[in-house]
Amino acid sequence: MGWGRCLGGTPCLDRAVGMRQANAVIRLKEDEVKTVTEWSRRGKSEHRLVECAGMILLADEGKTNQQIASQLHTRTARVSKWRQRFGKHRMA
Repeated sequence: MGWGRCLGGTPCLDRAVGMRQANAVIRLKEDEVKTVTEWSRRGKSEHRLVECAGMILLADEGKTNQQIASQLHTRTARVSKWRQRFGKHRMA
């Protein structure tokens, strides 16, 4: 277990160091598929937006983080980060 910071900045026991969070399950709605697909095809968009869009589309197909990372030649941790962010914030 590791030590983290609780509300008010007091130390508290955090989840075990090195434990993985569960992957966010990505199921895109029809309008989200359209928007994310447009992001993935933009030639002049910021590279990380295009990369994130590709990851989200592959996650929607049911691929694992490892499969996505291998296909996009990136790290599994990067895929996990974007999957978690999208799962939490969606299109915001």
